[in-house]
Amino acid sequence: MNVGKAANLLGTAVLAGAFLWSVGTVLSRAQKARSGKTQISFAHWNLESGLREAFDAVAVQYMRLHPEVEVSQVPVPGRVYQTWTRTGYAGGTLPDLVVLGGTSDEMLANYFRPLTAEVNTPNPYNQGTALADTPWRETFLDGLSKSYGLETLQEYYSIPIAAATVRMYYNAQLWREILGETQPPRNFAEFIAICRRVQDFAEEKRRAITPIAGSKFTGEMLLGRLFKSQTQRLALEINPERNLAFPANPTALAFLPGLASLDDPAIDDGYAIMREVGQFMQPGFLELDRDDAILRFGQGRALTLPTGVWDYGSIVEQSPFPLGIFEIPMPETDDSRFGKNTLGPVSEAGEASAVSFLVSADSKHPDVAIDFLKFLTSQQGNQIFASISKWPPGIVGVKMAAETREFQPRTEGAIPGISVAPMMYGSGDLYRVQAQNMHLLFGPSGSVARLKEGMRPEFASAVRADLKRQTKSLRDSARRMDGILGGWEFLGRLGDPAAEAKKSALWQAQNTQESQAAWIESELAGAEEQP
Repeated sequence: MNVGKAANLLGTAVLAGAFLWSVGTVLSRAQKARSGKTQISFAHWNLESGLREAFDAVAVQYMRLHPEVEVSQVPVPGRVYQTWTRTGYAGGTLPDLVVLGGTSDEMLANYFRPLTAEVNTPNPYNQGTALADTPWRETFLDGLSKSYGLETLQEYYSIPIAAATVRMYYNAQLWREILGETQPPRNFAEFIAICRRVQDFAEEKRRAITPIAGSKFTGEMLLGRLFKSQTQRLALEINPERNLAFPANPTALAFLPGLASLDDPAIDDGYAIMREVGQFMQPGFLELDRDDAILRFGQGRALTLPTGVWDYGSIVEQSPFPLGIFEIPMPETDDSRFGKNTLGPVSEAGEASAVSFLVSADSKHPDVAIDFLKFLTSQQGNQIFASISKWPPGIVGVKMAAETREFQPRTEGAIPGISVAPMMYGSGDLYRVQAQNMHLLFGPSGSVARLKEGMRPEFASAVRADLKRQTKSLRDSARRMDGILGGWEFLGRLGDPAAEAKKSALWQAQNTQESQAAWIESELAGAEEQP
């Protein structure tokens, strides 16, 4: 069977699976509806150990408070989740609440309900707590600053229930065998020293142990962050808006003429730190997936594993040894090799929000769905979720589970740097150019120079292609606002008191998008005119 036929069969199987899942969901809802209770359901792809149990516990407590309501969860495998949700859009069969990521403004406006009015009033389930009179949005640790639709549509659409941070897991039993009473590293230099000791131990004892369980996924978790440590100062220097965060997506913006270049010393050091740490992962790690790294770690063939809190339950189940956890060790500003580019540890405040629910526009009981979401994000409901899932909570005043307290988001620190492109889950031309040449960095004879040599022929054209794609997206998004602005103009003429403020906010967002698109287009045109 050739590759094309295999790909077609796989695609057909995924589509068929998503269709059957949708049919099963509809039939299940129909059966439950006969109970006479109000039925609501929520869908997510978070199938890691502990998550479904946490959701069930919250739902059970909610149903005790509301015996007239029946709540069910619809966990869908991540591989078919996107297809499954698209089938739901087309057929009007989406559950009442849906976890989504990377949603477009058009998708939000067409398929989901804005929650702005609700988030500006107190959450009734916080009565009797210090948050009793606090607007719902202010009870979140991130203040809903990353809610979908806020920046462009000037509406709150999504509600996060947890935080998702990344740490280094380690095999405490193997640690003691190799390192004795050595404490977890406090910085990058100490981490490198530990990795070298592990390599020496493995060579001396002739044991197949690597310092780090590598994969494409865990490489992104660790190496991607280390790269950004080397571009923190650069991000501030080249930021045309002179604020505290260079636009992170897409990073092609950083490579406009006159800003950064592939030959910037910070970019060199970013790739250099990746290569140095990559040598402590097993050969060929870029071809492996997350599950391969977790398996290697669980088998005792790696001392450490970089991944997020979402994997905690699965790692505990698969690891027949005690675990330890420490923060990813970053270079300090006085590091002799990698200190000159860094600003220090990065703040995770507002950046780690996770499992964000949206309310479907097709929900037959939106008020009940929103009410359940309020209970889930109350101090009581979120404490239930955090205690069972072991994830960091998303709500002020909720306590971390003791086992995972090392995952508590860092609330103080510097801004992150920029990357050329992610190592995985990327898109666009820059991502393709980097991915096709990454083996030139990590191979036995790899180097930063070889990687750049491989990337250079297509680098400039990839930057232009990605930026042209971004300007088109900005223009399209601004254009779609015209209809919304027209609607508010009409409502204003009918006497709606909120219309003027809403129009002003939307005009500001639209002008920002159009000005950013015009700036990029002007910079690109000027670059093309240069000899």
